[in-house]
Amino acid sequence: MSVTAQQILNARLKTQKVATPEWGGDVYVRMIRGDEVNDLVKLAGKASDAESMAWICQFCLCDSKGKRLFNGAATPKGLLAGPLAPLRRTCEAAMSLNGMTGDSDAEEK
Repeated sequence: MSVTAQQILNARLKTQKVATPEWGGDVYVRMIRGDEVNDLVKLAGKASDAESMAWICQFCLCDSKGKRLFNGAATPKGLLAGPLAPLRRTCEAAMSLNGMTGDSDAEEK
């Protein structure tokens, strides 16, 4: 069964819950929209590893309905100032959800 143009345009971005007890509970990450990719690549491409993780999280951290938690041009300093473990775990989940891991199984889901 093939999809229609309307189905494509109405598609919701998938979200995934990530356990982050260091931050006080669970967070959600979402798929990146096509129109956000260039901004993310520009910002994360020049950054250190930790900064790149924070940029990915800035674009992917969301509420349970998929609305971004962070917006704007500045990396959320709180993400870099806090513990590394939840930042890494959240970033890895976001990368997997967005097919950015190089893992062909994750990209096929």
